[in-house]
Amino acid sequence: MQISIPGQVVVLKKMLAGSATPKITPSRHCGNPYECIFFEYFTRDMPENWVMNLAGITQSKLNELTAMGINDIKDIPDSFPLSDIQERVRDCIIGKKEYISPELKSKLEDADYPTRETLSHLLQLIQAYLTGDQKRGDPSHHALQALRHDSEYAGNSGLI
Repeated sequence: MQISIPGQVVVLKKMLAGSATPKITPSRHCGNPYECIFFEYFTRDMPENWVMNLAGITQSKLNELTAMGINDIKDIPDSFPLSDIQERVRDCIIGKKEYISPELKSKLEDADYPTRETLSHLLQLIQAYLTGDQKRGDPSHHALQALRHDSEYAGNSGLI
């Protein structure tokens, strides 16, 4: 692979020296493994409801839609295979309406919300975590150590 690097450098320098913008079709490769720094530039003319923003859409389906000349979610035909949620999104965009699940009210009523005491204790833990002001004998010391470990793990693993 390294043998091709000098050749690639020549090609890239030629491209950068030119006045024409490369013809690049934005797709999933633009964010893999890192987001391309030119992504905004190459997507500036895409519609607000660009098909690539449709949650869970695969690259093969994006390719199909592109081949059909479809960039906007509202233009996806009913016959095009989408998941139930993707269909709901398309229908909401077409109808210019939001979707509220009929189950939302019951889910909110059944939810367990933290008490004031729990929130107060959590805020104290966060304050101690941020300031490093916890004592070894304090039961919250172990919770803070776990919180530090979890946040370091999440940060190192790319979760946050």
